Amino acid sequence: MPKARSLGRDLPEVVEAFVNEAFANVRQHAAATTVHVDVALRTGRLCVSVRDDGCGICAARLQRRAPGGLARSAGLARAAGGSLTAEARAIGGTVLRLSLPLPHAP
Repeated sequence: MPKARSLGRDLPEVVEAFVNEAFANVRQHAAATTVHVDVALRTGRLCVSVRDDGCGICAARLQRRAPGGLARSAGLARAAGGSLTAEARAIGGTVLRLSLPLPHAP
C-alpha cells in the first residue's frame, strides 16, 4: 500500500481541485439551479461535500470511471490518504463527497 503524502501543504490543493471540478461538472452537465458546499471537521478528517439539484449523475458514468476531472480529483484524494465519492441523489441531483485526513499538529 502506498504511503499517503503529508497533507500539510497538499490539503488546499486537493480541496481546490475537488471544488473546481465539482462546479465544472455542475456547469457542464447538471442543469442545476442550486449548488450547496458543506465543509466539516469530523474525527481528524476534513469533509467537503458539493450537492446540486440538477439532473443527477448517471450510474453508468460512475461505473465507467472514465478519465476526466472526477477521476483526477479521486486520484489526488487517494494519494493524500483520502477518498472521493459521487452518487445520484434520490430527490434529483448529485452529491460529491471528499474526505481527507488532517495533518497532525507538530
